[in-house]
Amino acid sequence: MVPWDAAAAGERFAGVLNFYCHEDAYAKTALSPPGAEFHYSDTGFVLLGLVIEAITGKPLHQNLQDRIFKPLALDTIYLAYRSDPQLGLSRTPEAELYFGEQACFSSGMDLSFDWGGGGIVSTASSMNFFLQGLLSGKLFKRAETLQTMLDWQILSGLAAPRTGIGTGIFRTEYPHGELWGHAGAWGAKMVCDPEANIFFAGTINQAMGEPNWHWPFFEILKKTWDEHNE
Repeated sequence: MVPWDAAAAGERFAGVLNFYCHEDAYAKTALSPPGAEFHYSDTGFVLLGLVIEAITGKPLHQNLQDRIFKPLALDTIYLAYRSDPQLGLSRTPEAELYFGEQACFSSGMDLSFDWGGGGIVSTASSMNFFLQGLLSGKLFKRAETLQTMLDWQILSGLAAPRTGIGTGIFRTEYPHGELWGHAGAWGAKMVCDPEANIFFAGTINQAMGEPNWHWPFFEILKKTWDEHNE
């Protein structure tokens, strides 16, 4: 499915945005004025992908490759259904995903269909390298860009354990401090403890799993960090 078919703007099933913005679908009115409330929306990221393509004149997957993946030497990460590498020695089949007891990937179900809203496939190590590269400023020409990205906003609708939202990144509270990063629908986590400089990425491949499954790992890592710095 294409993200947006401008030639068929009135057809509900012409694209992802056509579906969600159709008068009989969900987006009849805005939920709030811009910047007034927090409401997570994959559609917003699809719109961002369209903006990127319009500005650069290149498809989103090529922008990701040229501006993020190549500069950080990430060769085990790609945008699903756009730049999938061939199976071979450097790529194994994607792992199974579950919604409760329902196996999703092998039955043809997948939440990564929405392109800019969550279509990136990655290994845990590549997610770690990406977050390290992002927070070190390697992906930006100007240091102010990263500072703007980490200008935490506290808005109505932002529920605990989240304590702030930046530009595409969250700040969350956990028993030993705070974490910066993002999470995925299938239990994926890509976060860091900025105080201890601990980076962690992984997944439980389960949409109905414990949302804070990664906290015990940070407890162990943070304890080791504290002992090392005593």
